[in-house]
Amino acid sequence: MISQDKLRRLFRKSVNRFLSVQRAARILQLNKAAAVELMACLEDQGYIEEAGLDGLWQLSIRGKLIVQTNFKKAFTEETLKQSVENLLERASMVNASSEYPYYISCIKIINDYPIGNKGEPVYALFSLDRKQLSNEAFRAAEDNLRKRYTGNFRRIIDYAYYPRKTIGIFLKSGSHALQLTEDYETGKKEGHTIFTA
Repeated sequence: MISQDKLRRLFRKSVNRFLSVQRAARILQLNKAAAVELMACLEDQGYIEEAGLDGLWQLSIRGKLIVQTNFKKAFTEETLKQSVENLLERASMVNASSEYPYYISCIKIINDYPIGNKGEPVYALFSLDRKQLSNEAFRAAEDNLRKRYTGNFRRIIDYAYYPRKTIGIFLKSGSHALQLTEDYETGKKEGHTIFTA
């Protein structure tokens, strides 16, 4: 009848507001007859209830629950494979760059591999080791990463671990299909090793 995304959009725009047939038709781009049928169906299923005014409805508790519920996004196979390829490329860049004081020693995918059909994000662990730099060069590389940070280090731990965190942020680079975690014992964990230095 109507997709779940469109239904959630209608409900999100109707929180703390009255809902009429005309408003539903406008939001969902339906004709009036289809909107009347939809409103009757939603009322029968308990998502909306009459508001006490003629021709107006409001969200029921069940409808409000749909608005508040977070659904996991299913990623396509292409997106997942491209995210893994980009991850491997960025790992090579980190290891080759003198900008970073650490190198990536291992990356493991801990869910199904090779990637099959669309589904959940790729969960991966990575471990970092110190590059063979002098103490002065190592500290200089860490300080350069900290200088680029525009926020405040609220705790000393944030200050100390920021260079490591920067590498994790760079590896992820805005990909919602990747869930990366730094782990000191990545080599001992179960999973599929996709990168080693």
